[in-house]
Amino acid sequence: MDGGRRQRGGRGGANGVSRGAGRCRYMKGEWSECDAATNTRTRTLTLKPTGRNSPDCEPTKVQTKRCPRTDRPNRRGDRQRQ
Repeated sequence: MDGGRRQRGGRGGANGVSRGAGRCRYMKGEWSECDAATNTRTRTLTLKPTGRNSPDCEPTKVQTKRCPRTDRPNRRGDRQRQ
C-alpha cells in the first residue's frame, strides 16, 4: 500500500489531470513594486497568441503574492537592532 499518496508520472498535472491540448499558456509580465499598504506585489499574465489555447482561456490574468522580506517596510520605524 502507498499510504494514500498518489504517484506522479510523466508530465501530467496535479490530480492526474492531463496538461496537454486545451490548456492556457500565458506570457508573464514583470512583478510590480511592493505595495507597503497591502504587503503585496502583482504581475499581469497575457494569453500567448497560439492556436493551442483552450477557448475558455481568459485574455489576461493578474497574479498577486506577498513581498519578499527584503522589500517589506520596517515595522519598527527606522530603528535598527544594535
